[in-house]
Amino acid sequence: MTNIHADQEVRRANAVLLGLAFIYFLLEWIPGVIGEYGYFIDEFYFVACSNHLALGFVDHPPLSVFLLSLVRAVAGDSLVILRFFPALAGGATVWVTGMIARRLGADGYGQAMAAGAVIVGSIYHITFSYYSMNAFSILLWAVCFWILVEIERRDEPRLWILFGALTGLALENKHTFVLLLVGLAAGMVLTHARRHFRSRWLWIGCAIAALLILPN
Repeated sequence: MTNIHADQEVRRANAVLLGLAFIYFLLEWIPGVIGEYGYFIDEFYFVACSNHLALGFVDHPPLSVFLLSLVRAVAGDSLVILRFFPALAGGATVWVTGMIARRLGADGYGQAMAAGAVIVGSIYHITFSYYSMNAFSILLWAVCFWILVEIERRDEPRLWILFGALTGLALENKHTFVLLLVGLAAGMVLTHARRHFRSRWLWIGCAIAALLILPN
């Protein structure tokens, strides 16, 4: 009966997190679509960059621009399409935040509270409401934190490969992701997590990240 109850709690928590993620997606997407202000100035800039694809630009790397170029080629550049993907990144960030809380031991209420903290955060509401590299940056940070939690909780060093791949993508999206890496390195040196420096999986992950950011 205990296992059945636990399964029911997990299913209930999953439903709540998915519901919160979907609601947040709608909260970000619909106002941006029906708003009366039209395109945000940064969106004009990213559209212009997508007309001149390169391996890097003056103030940012190319990943978000390449994605926008693909979106425009397939679906056009209306606000309905342009705002869909940052809003989707926002909903995904809500869900990932709840999952991180779960892996850290939070019950269903704690998971919902963690996810809700993203929903009420004004900076997130701004960032996920228009197209820019920042929306994807926040999601990539969240997913990388989730992987780090899984590496420690499961003692699974092979996940450094996935972390390295996502690190490469995150750096191709926004250079400031290096701040997470600096903080991570310092935290590992100062804690028992320094054992990972002896793992070949960590260095394989570093090599993958370096290869992915090399073109930029």
